[in-house]
Amino acid sequence: MRLILTTAPTEEPITLAEARLHLRVDPDTTTEDALIQGWITSSRIEAERAMGRVLVTQTWTAKYDRFPGYSSSDPYFPAYSELRLPYPPLISVTSIKYIDPDGVLQTFTAASYVVDTSGVQGRVYLAYGESWPSIRIEPNAVRVEYVAGYGDASAVPEDVRSWMLLRVGERYEHREGLVVGTIATRLPGLESLVAGDRIGF
Repeated sequence: MRLILTTAPTEEPITLAEARLHLRVDPDTTTEDALIQGWITSSRIEAERAMGRVLVTQTWTAKYDRFPGYSSSDPYFPAYSELRLPYPPLISVTSIKYIDPDGVLQTFTAASYVVDTSGVQGRVYLAYGESWPSIRIEPNAVRVEYVAGYGDASAVPEDVRSWMLLRVGERYEHREGLVVGTIATRLPGLESLVAGDRIGF
């Protein structure tokens, strides 16, 4: 499986104003706003990688070499023909496309499958009486475009937002990869703010 970020988030879980307040930046100084904004984005990406989730709404495309049901040993293609989508929480599936045996890109009819967003990890399975279409055997023959995330910034869990602020604070205070002549201790429990929500896939 290959994952491509199709549409990046249009907002971050924490705002520049919130980060500036956390960092105690002089209200009359804006010279470092671009740096702070970059640290906000990088801390969100770090949180997403640590959790195996995405935070604010974004669109992804998952590419597979085949539809499910071909191999019971592959966790993404279990014997009961369920397709699991990484990076929850799943909001919706935009489309499922595939390359047919003639090499033509087709769209799988939405009525032929069911999208389940009720669990921790989203899944797609066949509607009753339906079957997966025949495909050309080649890499990336199946492409699923879907929307994931908690929603807007206000829907992101508060503990994750707090973790992001702490990471922005670390980057603000320590701008190099090596700090010489100091002994530093990470705040107890910092990583546990996101570890409890981790999803493996």
